[in-house]
Amino acid sequence: MRLWRLAVLMLLVGSMILTACGPQATPTEAPTEAPTEEATTEPAEEATEEATEEPVELSSDDLITLVGTMQTQLGCEDNWTADCDATALAYDEASNTWTGTFEIDPGSYEYSITLNGNWDVSFGVGGKSGMGTNYALSMAERAPVTFTFDPETKLTTVESEGIGEAPVEAYESAFVAGTMQAQLGCDEDWMPDCEATALAYDEASNTWSGTFDLTKGAYEYKVTVNGSWDVSFPEGMDGNKTLNLAEDAPVTITFDPVSKEIVAESEGLAEPPSASVEGGLVIWADENRAGPLRELADEFEAEYGIEIVVEELAMGDVRDIFTVAAPAGEGPDIIVGAHDWLGELGASGLLAPLDLGDKAAEFAPAALEAFTYQGELYGMPNAVENVALFRNTDLVPDAPATWDEVTEISRELAANNDEDVDTNQYGFVRMEGDPYHFFPIQTAFGGYVFGQNADGSWNPQDVGMDNEGSIAAAQWYADLIDEGLQPPAMDGETMVSWFEDGKAAMIITGPWFLARIRESGVNYAISEIPAQAQAGQPFLGVQGFMINAFSKEPLLAQVFLNEFVAAQETMQAIYDMEPRPPAYLPLLETLDDPDLVGFAEAGANGVPMPAIPEMGAVWEAWTNALTLVAQGGDTPESAFTNAADQIREAIEKQ
Repeated sequence: MRLWRLAVLMLLVGSMILTACGPQATPTEAPTEAPTEEATTEPAEEATEEATEEPVELSSDDLITLVGTMQTQLGCEDNWTADCDATALAYDEASNTWTGTFEIDPGSYEYSITLNGNWDVSFGVGGKSGMGTNYALSMAERAPVTFTFDPETKLTTVESEGIGEAPVEAYESAFVAGTMQAQLGCDEDWMPDCEATALAYDEASNTWSGTFDLTKGAYEYKVTVNGSWDVSFPEGMDGNKTLNLAEDAPVTITFDPVSKEIVAESEGLAEPPSASVEGGLVIWADENRAGPLRELADEFEAEYGIEIVVEELAMGDVRDIFTVAAPAGEGPDIIVGAHDWLGELGASGLLAPLDLGDKAAEFAPAALEAFTYQGELYGMPNAVENVALFRNTDLVPDAPATWDEVTEISRELAANNDEDVDTNQYGFVRMEGDPYHFFPIQTAFGGYVFGQNADGSWNPQDVGMDNEGSIAAAQWYADLIDEGLQPPAMDGETMVSWFEDGKAAMIITGPWFLARIRESGVNYAISEIPAQAQAGQPFLGVQGFMINAFSKEPLLAQVFLNEFVAAQETMQAIYDMEPRPPAYLPLLETLDDPDLVGFAEAGANGVPMPAIPEMGAVWEAWTNALTLVAQGGDTPESAFTNAADQIREAIEKQ
């Protein structure tokens, strides 16, 4: 019997055993639900529920702590903190009770009692533990409140002259604070007092609201009041609201100061993709992986009765929505994406480490290295990608060895050009900006993005954007444009179209355009990046599968990847949808494709794109520098020196 069958059967058997044994006891987590009907704002001695069926014996040495939504005002770092000394109760030997008196502000609160600084045992309404058993407390005014816990009944009583109907807060202002603020005109995201995202008060409805034009994407936000983080909703560090737009659209956000409800309305709202559930798997993948995975999911469900839902999202949306959804428990079990996401997702604790076991030997070492972050493997690779030099073999029969040769070829082909760009002939062309495709040119001249430490790890303090090689590469590019050998404004679509039509003899691109160029009928070859001061090195990108750290079925996700996805048939099906050099060695060894050989040779000395958070500080400044050089808005030296300064400054702020 194959290993994967054993693994899945073990999971199924384990599940059946648990089901046969009846409901299982689970540790009590910090309550997040509203109080049940049993909870009351009256003193808790009126509760008559029986204590838990299996009484917990307590001794005077036990630590009894008041936990709830009033803890931060009482000196704790966060609410629902089970081991905060500031809200610990004191044992009174005479009455055999634990008591504590605390000054509490007016408002509505929830609370429970925890034992010995953790949530393993807690006591709420009726002496019971679990979700929905929190006590409720309503304070009409600030006053001392005495909490008394009885170890025999496990009930908690409260005494205070301030108990009464909580006042409705009168806020002076309200703001939306979140990841959309920078695009709306604020200096940065998560500003609690930015006027550009202020809400307006409507006296008739007693609500605060505002309408904002947002671009397509996923966002997180809160509502802050009175221009500070002292009071914000939803309450708590992990209580952000999420918003997912399928298209650019106005969004109206309304905040009710009485119920604290926040509602976002927009015609551009997207239906949220499926999220992780117990007993099944949810995978978010782009269109090239979704099809083969759905076929595999159908086979898996037919044989084992375990449902696997495959949601198709654009590659960029997978990351954007996952970043927002995963911490809120609304993410999938598995995502398909790029290794350079690790700098963001790994640092944020959103991914679970992966153990490939003996399967690791079936993957390209460089691909595994790319998915390794701080010594842990976080992804199972399926494809390696890098750019290479595409050349029209009718116009450029032999691959140029250096960028100087590229210049000479361009001069020869453009010798009869005039001012009519549409009828001209060009040698090498590239799209404006686009640092990813410029990087192999930059490295050929001796430039780099980040230096590396002795152990091979990236050193974000060593920024190479303004070194001699980077500036020399930018100067070469500027000279090409100044001579009329490269149009200053060029987008990616035009670049590829020109290559297909024979107007451009050479371009740098990757396997994502391979199928299209093949269909065009142009005679082409894929060559290594030309050298100059040294060999040109493209970025090495790796795509693969990652497991959500908040998955409800992490073990099932691990087994599914190891024993179902890491298989010849699955990897072949993914490859057939979009041919890219496989990271799965058994498949790579079966392929005989000159284009794959060309990409492999061009990427043999490729540089894995740094999967560190600091890489996020690079792209904007780098893009702007290249655009300025192309448009003649700045000299190469000045543009790249300023870019390096901006990158260093941005890294310091991270």
